[in-house]
Amino acid sequence: MITHKFFSDDFYSNNYISFVGGINLQEINFLEREFLSIIDYNVNITEEEFKAFDHRLSMFLMQQPKLC
Repeated sequence: MITHKFFSDDFYSNNYISFVGGINLQEINFLEREFLSIIDYNVNITEEEFKAFDHRLSMFLMQQPKLC
């Protein structure tokens, strides 16, 4: 949700997300503020951070059992 807000001029409001997702609006607002506080409002990542995350995610997915 935060990433979408950061990169897009058109985004859904927390009120809409609350309604569609069935999550209390106050909870969404709290979680959004808490997460931004934890990351010190730094929503940018370096290319190295992205590549490291991509690699770890790929390794994790390769370890998962196939559903088919």
